[in-house]
Amino acid sequence: PPPDVPFVTGEQATVDQVKSLYSAELAKPWQQRSPVEITSDWTLRGVITASDKKEGNLYKEAFIQDATTGLRMVFDATSGLYIGDSVQVNVKGLWLGDYGNFIQMGSEPYTDNNGNLRVSGFNMDRHIRKISTGHAPVPAKATIQQVKSAAWLGRLVKLEEVQFDDDQQGMSWADAQADPPAAANRDLVDCSGKSIIVRTSGYASFAGEIL
Repeated sequence: PPPDVPFVTGEQATVDQVKSLYSAELAKPWQQRSPVEITSDWTLRGVITASDKKEGNLYKEAFIQDATTGLRMVFDATSGLYIGDSVQVNVKGLWLGDYGNFIQMGSEPYTDNNGNLRVSGFNMDRHIRKISTGHAPVPAKATIQQVKSAAWLGRLVKLEEVQFDDDQQGMSWADAQADPPAAANRDLVDCSGKSIIVRTSGYASFAGEIL
């Protein structure tokens, strides 16, 4: 039989508390930032709002959200998490980094091909316990202007009264016909002219659908 490794939780913390550990790094120019190790014996509790088990738009990652905010988690393999799963995450020993000011939680840092320090994927089975399933997350209504602020990063949101830019009508979400399939950016605009980029993976199940 497989070894029975008990899941021992630490002190409950919020997603916002964990993300705050990286706030000093975000204040620096991006070239001077370094990943931060989480040394506190903390456990997060939240709901999965997006995962790599849905539609192929994400890969080896999932998002957890609690009452405070949301956080991207990167894994070393495809996760077993589904949208609506309630989970506990032991974060001690994990690392925080960022990509384009977007905080993400992973494992030991590595240097990418451009010489930048990034967090690697962590082993989900060692740090995450699924408590229950079927908790359909309810998105918060927001505007394009709001979701560009740091407080909204990582949260599940719903944008109303928006459309893709006129010059992109008839395009597909991404380039599913390329070899290999390629991600693409599309511009979403609201009635006041505010815009935001919607980026879709070429491997998403809906990549070839027309906007």
